[in-house]
Amino acid sequence: LELRYLFDVGGAPPLNPAQQELSAAMIGYWSGFVHTGRPTTRDEPDWPAFDGAWMSLQTDGNRMTGDYEHEHQCPFWAGLKPG
Repeated sequence: LELRYLFDVGGAPPLNPAQQELSAAMIGYWSGFVHTGRPTTRDEPDWPAFDGAWMSLQTDGNRMTGDYEHEHQCPFWAGLKPG
């Protein structure tokens, strides 16, 4: 799903203004990584080395979070059995 934020995939509906800002941030982080080996970009939070927290890229702002398991309901999904 993130590809449409990084590339013009054609056929997808246009990004709204918040999605355009997220797209610019994602492209900035990728460009910084390609240029320096670190995902850095101007006007966005630093993306530090992994220490148990993740960078969450969202349309309402990018931030570090350590609550991935709870936020994405991992225990629920892990408890599902194939049927």
